[in-house]
Amino acid sequence: MKSNCRAFALVAALLFAAVPVRAADIVAGANIGNVPWEFANVRGEFVGFEIDLVNEIGARLGRGVEIVNIPFNGLFSAVQSGRIDVALSSMTITQKRLGSVSFAQPYYDSAQSLTVLNPGASA
Repeated sequence: MKSNCRAFALVAALLFAAVPVRAADIVAGANIGNVPWEFANVRGEFVGFEIDLVNEIGARLGRGVEIVNIPFNGLFSAVQSGRIDVALSSMTITQKRLGSVSFAQPYYDSAQSLTVLNPGASA
């Protein structure tokens, strides 16, 4: 009787081990409306460079991707709390942010600047 139970347990274990298990989706938070990085198209689908990027990462890892619309100021806390796995929204890497979250290798350098009116210049 014991050998039959052991054999059944072994067969059951082998059957369950043979069933492919799909990894959990990557939950990505994004500030939808940040054109061209992440925004909703006319059909309401989330599209943009960073949406394409995270979908490609998911495809290469064999995982689906779920996009969650989160305002920019809530993205870091959502990562820290585990609500999302990754945040994307053309984020600048700063020393302060590095103190609480990790960043991937930079994939875009915007060389951001500020433009102001020069009151002494002629038009």
